[in-house]
Amino acid sequence: MAIRAGDRLTSRRLNGPSCILLNTTTFPVPNDDDTIVTAWTLAERNDSYDGNPMWSSGGEITIRRDGIYTVGAKVAFAQDPDGDERTVYVLKNSTAPGTASLAHDSNPPSIVSGGCTPVDCESPAVLVAGDVLRVNVYHNGGAALNLRGDTFPGPMRFWAVWQTE
Repeated sequence: MAIRAGDRLTSRRLNGPSCILLNTTTFPVPNDDDTIVTAWTLAERNDSYDGNPMWSSGGEITIRRDGIYTVGAKVAFAQDPDGDERTVYVLKNSTAPGTASLAHDSNPPSIVSGGCTPVDCESPAVLVAGDVLRVNVYHNGGAALNLRGDTFPGPMRFWAVWQTE
């Protein structure tokens, strides 16, 4: 059962160790550079397993129990009509996209005045205890852009939700 950005999460859907992180501020992203998002400001859910939380601070979710998870991220790039790519990746045990990418998606930039470009991705993933997940973003708008967690479409999110063993 997949969990999509904006879905209502119930205890039935969150039946194992899960972590859902939010950012309600801005985060700068340099032009034409893969960037790890490190500014997750709070946890909507941060389960512990064997006494170890999945998140303590910074930009990583650490898997604490083997299983099949739904992993994903939702970000919004500040409005800028230049360039043609706004991308988000969820990475496993890596800091660069490629074979470590569990989920990714890309959108063209918004041309609506004052509009943000939302990008989200999600995928099931087989993970083992100790795997480390990170969110990587990329854009080619010609100058640095902010990710916007402080405006529509709401806070940035990063999640790993346990589904089954």
